[in-house]
Amino acid sequence: TYIHTTGHLIPEMLPFLSLELGRTVEDAPDVWTFLRTSYMSASTYRNKDKANRFISESEKKDGIPVKNFERWLYQRDAKGYETRPVMRIQQAIKMWMVQKDKYVDYIARAGKRIGFDIDDRWHGQNGQLALKVTFLDAKSGSLQLAYNRGERTKTQELLGDGQLKTTTFLISDLKSNTMEHDFDFVIQSDGGATEIIISMVRVVANN
Repeated sequence: TYIHTTGHLIPEMLPFLSLELGRTVEDAPDVWTFLRTSYMSASTYRNKDKANRFISESEKKDGIPVKNFERWLYQRDAKGYETRPVMRIQQAIKMWMVQKDKYVDYIARAGKRIGFDIDDRWHGQNGQLALKVTFLDAKSGSLQLAYNRGERTKTQELLGDGQLKTTTFLISDLKSNTMEHDFDFVIQSDGGATEIIISMVRVVANN
């Protein structure tokens, strides 16, 4: 994703990488998660598995889903917060570790409510935050950010124009683990939109 076939870094990525490389959870300026899915073959997983994880028949047939690239911001499905992979793109080559005939990536997840948890060790969550949400504007209605037991909300109107967009919510009073399932915040559909489609969420410390 970040490197051209020539091996040169995409110039637009350099400022981002300069903030990320060498950082730990204690001094990182941001946390983020990319809500993506691909499918690893069961045989590849088994060859590298030291814990002897049970592999179901459906996983042997359809592959084991590999979800999300995460850096101290975690998205987890839970009761009432189920998601599904969407926005399918074809992989450039057929890689040996990928499930046969599933040489695709899904670059977003869809759901009515999607829950997120910031790693409690991250220093930034007690200060001013810029919460950046990249979403597919698929249906009219609105996308809503809920936090602090759901008592605080912010809203982004949706146009339904089919464009991939990023919106930024500025918050300064986030309280940790106050939502259901100990989520820190929830992004949910509101108005006419029956579900929302989220590709990436990034939380940046403004201070």
